[in-house]
Amino acid sequence: MHAPPFEVFDIVLGSTTRSVIALSNSTMNVFDFDMLRKQLCFNITGPPITTGYCYVTIPKELLWCDNPEQWQVWVNNTLIEDRKVMEVANYTYLYFTYNHSIQEVRIVGTHAASPPVGGKATPINMPMNNLETPSFWIWLTTIILPLAVTVVYVKKRKRNTEIDS
Repeated sequence: MHAPPFEVFDIVLGSTTRSVIALSNSTMNVFDFDMLRKQLCFNITGPPITTGYCYVTIPKELLWCDNPEQWQVWVNNTLIEDRKVMEVANYTYLYFTYNHSIQEVRIVGTHAASPPVGGKATPINMPMNNLETPSFWIWLTTIILPLAVTVVYVKKRKRNTEIDS
């Protein structure tokens, strides 16, 4: 099985490190966390005339909103209205799609961590070629399992709505 590529962006805030995990069919780079603007930014690139997707896992200790409707996802300064947000325990999961080309993504929350001195983000490439690596299990538990639960819930809810109609 070939898993989609994902990136882990470590954000160092004082002596604490928080990791943002992004899974996408696009190439991702130039990651930045701006605590004053309460946003994460990164670039995505993909083949023209194709659709890109991105799942982003954000620790609530880094960036959060009081309710899921407050999250904003911007792609090249266009607000993505049809983004999906799921909040579980200590993480927020965002999913959105876009048309491929060279794009800048901004994910905006309403609250951000306030470290003693600035933040620094360093991307770390984590290949998915060994099921025994910790990165695989982090990826599985923070992205795939919550996504699967969401899909089952939505399908069940849709089925119940159709039966009631």
